[in-house]
Amino acid sequence: MGPRPMIWAAEIHPYKNKYYYFATFTNRGVKIDTVKGNVIERRASHVLVSNNPGGPYVPMKDPVYLPADKPTLDGTFWIDKDGKPYMVYCYEWLQNLDGTIEKYN
Repeated sequence: MGPRPMIWAAEIHPYKNKYYYFATFTNRGVKIDTVKGNVIERRASHVLVSNNPGGPYVPMKDPVYLPADKPTLDGTFWIDKDGKPYMVYCYEWLQNLDGTIEKYN
């Protein structure tokens, strides 16, 4: 996330007696790619967790759930009809030139 990340698209979701804070963090100090002359900064959907809706929130135990070299944003929480939880997020168009909506479980 870096020392002074840009943060947006924050959401809090209750799930199984915990609270999950989904947000997009941009670390302008880390460059992950250059596409067509455009330098891509490290941007990622992260999930923080707390026992209380007011926090404090800390990163999940497994900090690697999306590839570090893939800019992601606007992560949100979704549960399928069978009860399996997912993070649905956007794969940034700046890198793949045609942004996509993807999921991680």
